Amino acid sequence: LILLNGEKVDHLYNRRERLIFIISELLQAKQPLKLFYFAELLKVSDATISNDLNEAESWLKEFSLVLFRKQGYGLYIEGKEKDIRKALIDILYDSLNGEQIKDIVSQYVSKLDASTGKMSLLRKKMLSLIDIDTLRVIEESISIAEKRLGFKFAEGSYSSLTIHFALAVKRMDMGGNILVKPE
Repeated sequence: LILLNGEKVDHLYNRRERLIFIISELLQAKQPLKLFYFAELLKVSDATISNDLNEAESWLKEFSLVLFRKQGYGLYIEGKEKDIRKALIDILYDSLNGEQIKDIVSQYVSKLDASTGKMSLLRKKMLSLIDIDTLRVIEESISIAEKRLGFKFAEGSYSSLTIHFALAVKRMDMGGNILVKPE
């Protein structure tokens, strides 16, 4: 597709894709992001992003997270670290099918999408939620645990455990605190 200004666009994002992208960006942002940042990146109007933010706000409430929109300052999300991780995990599982998650865990993510030779912006964003080197360490640790315990995790449980650990480590790297309550 060619826009009026001559810029080539590889993909037009639908509402669901925009929501996933906007929410994941805001959940990972260390500082407020501007509405026009999303409009420019996703090649839609400010009004479209504003409407998407209304839906994002409702979705975030399900995780006890609050979206703040401050004119002149930007957009940001506030909430507990555990709620942010839950939201990120939900986005990952909603955005990537089981086969894609399995590929991430077992093959450490191919750098190019086989069908186009490029990764979509949304896919890159979803994959950026997980650090590949961390996945490697987590996989090795789970393998050691399986050997010591004398059993293997089911495929879905293995992927889920790996993704949860990887997201927790990523969030800690970004300055998030994880508190474990003593039993």
